[in-house]
Amino acid sequence: MWRFPVTAEADRGEWSGSALGGKVLGGTSSINSMLYVRGQPQDYDDDWAAAGGAGWSWRDIAPCFKRIEDHELGESDTRGVGGPLHISCLRDGDPLCEAVIQAGVGLGLPRREDLNGIDQEGIGYFPATIKHGRRVSASRPCRTRLARTPSSRSRYSRSSARPTRSSPGRGCSARSDRSGRRVKALS
Repeated sequence: MWRFPVTAEADRGEWSGSALGGKVLGGTSSINSMLYVRGQPQDYDDDWAAAGGAGWSWRDIAPCFKRIEDHELGESDTRGVGGPLHISCLRDGDPLCEAVIQAGVGLGLPRREDLNGIDQEGIGYFPATIKHGRRVSASRPCRTRLARTPSSRSRYSRSSARPTRSSPGRGCSARSDRSGRRVKALS
């Protein structure tokens, strides 16, 4: 795994540690907990766009989320369907999870079917990148479309949602550390 140093206001003595990144085909999507959390619109508007991140306002980024999603709850103002990333929502959890959710509702939190809606205050099951009981990883399209099996010494370099002449959709590429050879996989 990659360990990226992370510090939150180190000069004020706040938390520091590391963010983990997957050193495998599919990157962090192959090792994470499969929760699908986009953040709140205010995160994009008040933090990133306000800090000068052109193109990072909620208005700019929300259509990107909708394009990549294939949400099982269907399309809405905040959800997309037909994209390469399947999003599932557990509807009937185990009794302990239900008891925790009901306790939150009893304390006045609204129960949410989709915690990635515009109003995210509430309690419910997290959406997840799981389809038919299996992890949905960024490695799947790469694994099935690469002409050669990537070597363990190759590193993922980028992904793209831009159309190309040979592909109307998405893709990924890898660059070998030893030879510098570039391999592309496009849908």
